[in-house]
Amino acid sequence: MALLLGLGVGVLAAVWERPATSGGSAGEGAKAGALATVGSLIGHMIGAVANGLIVGPQGAAELYRQLNIQVPITPQTYWMYNLGGNCLCAAVNVALGAGLGALGGFLWYQFSGKNQPPASPLP
Repeated sequence: MALLLGLGVGVLAAVWERPATSGGSAGEGAKAGALATVGSLIGHMIGAVANGLIVGPQGAAELYRQLNIQVPITPQTYWMYNLGGNCLCAAVNVALGAGLGALGGFLWYQFSGKNQPPASPLP
């Protein structure tokens, strides 16, 4: 769903701004796609904290024990991996949103943007 959001927002940004070049269209789409997926970064962090409060280091240690995985886990390493892993996933999502937004803006320009005049500046 997030991937389609980045692509769709990129198209919307290009339609709204109507840049004169395909590069400008891709740039507008990339900015819009990155901004649209920044919400996922906030959601990842809220989810990481909620997971930490609900599951906690003891719950993770119990899960490892049930799966027969021998990993020593301390509260510090649990929180470091929990928050660090979620930050990494959120950063990848923002990068994908920007890339797909650029793709959406570029595709809009290729299919219909060439035939439209640039947007008029606001007074």
